[in-house]
Amino acid sequence: DWANAMEYAFGISAKELIGDINELTGVLYGLGMSAKDTALGSENILMMSRYLAFMGAAGGDTNAVMTKLVSGMKGMTQAIDDLGLSVRDAQMDAFLKSLKAQGGEFANIATDFSSLNEQARVYVRYASLIDQFTRNYDITNFADALTTVTGRMQILRQSVNSLVTTLGTGLTKVLANLATYLIPVIKLIEQL
Repeated sequence: DWANAMEYAFGISAKELIGDINELTGVLYGLGMSAKDTALGSENILMMSRYLAFMGAAGGDTNAVMTKLVSGMKGMTQAIDDLGLSVRDAQMDAFLKSLKAQGGEFANIATDFSSLNEQARVYVRYASLIDQFTRNYDITNFADALTTVTGRMQILRQSVNSLVTTLGTGLTKVLANLATYLIPVIKLIEQL
């Protein structure tokens, strides 16, 4: 059901989404996430990658964005910086300090990222990426885009941009010619 809903949202096949989820699940499990946490973690990272690509990160190439996020989960800082997200030690320390300041279940949390074992670091990177993503990006714009013809066309445009990046520029001329005929039709539909 989740993959089918995402197929509608992103215009890519549920089969491709399931393949990406399976790949992410393997990566996260290999990094030390528990089996029960990898499913949700994979869905969240996949959603982040699709949204960031929709917003034009890495030229709209969902595969490139996904690779950058996975690299970030592995602690490779430069790969993820251009997405407006950070997994640098200073960022992780600041995130841990903000958790500790919340008190409650986080009252006794360590605030030195470098002192954590690798499994704990993976969870901190994941939680920090989710936190940064939700603070830095207004995903309601994306959700709203799904409810209008213009918004869906913008999603389609981003999907086409990603496709062109993947397949090469040979396809660009064909799509440009097709778009010339589609734009008047879309404008007519919007007026109805």
